Amino acid sequence: MSIVHHRFTLSIEQCGTCVVDGGPLTENGAVGYTYDPDDCGAYWVCIRRSERGDDGWMYDVFRRACAPGTLWNQDVQSCSRCYDVAVICENSGPKPPLGSDQCDRYVDGTTLPPPPPVEQPDHNCTDDAGLMKSSVIGEASKFFIHYPNHDPLGPVSCEPYNFSLSLCKCNAPEYGGVEFGFEGSFHTGGNISVCLPNSRRNVYFVNESRVEDQSVYLDGMGHIECLLFIQNIPRAPFSVALWVYVDPIVSDQRKVALVNNAKCNIAPTFELSVQGGVVVVTIVTDNGTFSASGQLSGAYQGEWHHYRASYNGAILSLDLEGSLAAEVLADGDLLSNEAAWVVGLNCYQDTQQGAPTSSLTGYVNQLYIGFEEYIRP
Repeated sequence: MSIVHHRFTLSIEQCGTCVVDGGPLTENGAVGYTYDPDDCGAYWVCIRRSERGDDGWMYDVFRRACAPGTLWNQDVQSCSRCYDVAVICENSGPKPPLGSDQCDRYVDGTTLPPPPPVEQPDHNCTDDAGLMKSSVIGEASKFFIHYPNHDPLGPVSCEPYNFSLSLCKCNAPEYGGVEFGFEGSFHTGGNISVCLPNSRRNVYFVNESRVEDQSVYLDGMGHIECLLFIQNIPRAPFSVALWVYVDPIVSDQRKVALVNNAKCNIAPTFELSVQGGVVVVTIVTDNGTFSASGQLSGAYQGEWHHYRASYNGAILSLDLEGSLAAEVLADGDLLSNEAAWVVGLNCYQDTQQGAPTSSLTGYVNQLYIGFEEYIRP
């Protein structure tokens, strides 16, 4: 699927047709989808910005092309097969005929292949952690998570994969994790996982590093999003590690987010942060909330430090500068949510406090997230 990034100043009339969790795109930073007004074979991904323009809210927009043989279906918020009569291409240009460049796979109705199998709608299943999930009518790629004593979370998207009732999870490939040193790319070898700058793109490669040759600099406005765990729930054991340099301009009384999986309206179930030299790692599992903390040696601003959090299903541990700083008893599977793993910002915390306070100003190098326990040498 080709992706081209544009930044438009758009009014609510166009990106206001985006849909997020069944409702309009109203939350700052929220992501929604709508038709491309010029091409029925493409659609827009809209990210609402906090500021307004002369004609209304402004958005960052990614234009994505539907796969060959498919067209955008606004009603179901996904690309559907060209021959689907429900695809009418309203407001997005004429519908390409069968045999055209976009719909060249299907020449006439007598040669159409049977549609792919789709999970039965309104069915429930229980995953390995004992959580109930349910499919969504007409949305093969989406599902809801039903936590005890909470409203259903979702719909969570498996795109570009489908949700499988038999597996009770996305039928995405299983990956071992992501490890990279920011050597000129946010892509790991083989595109096993992709990490991208946020929409503001205030993220830079610089020749300032604790290890390797380059690092990424965040200027207090940008952050990095790693999409891996949206589709691959991090069961224990797993480990998260990175080098971080916090600029001296950052107040030592301000909590700085390092790594978490929060959205503006969803609390993190994993969080690694530092404040005043005190480092805290917190996980939320199906058995409760567990935290471990430790103190950095020396000044935490203006110096490189190495942070590592590891969880093996029985112990949550925190290592600083390569040595054990703290460990606590913990158990259960980490609760999943629909947020990407984020480096350098806790949007949920900032939303709760009413102002951005957790953004990292400084350098990040050698980020590692893996599905394995850290074994100390």
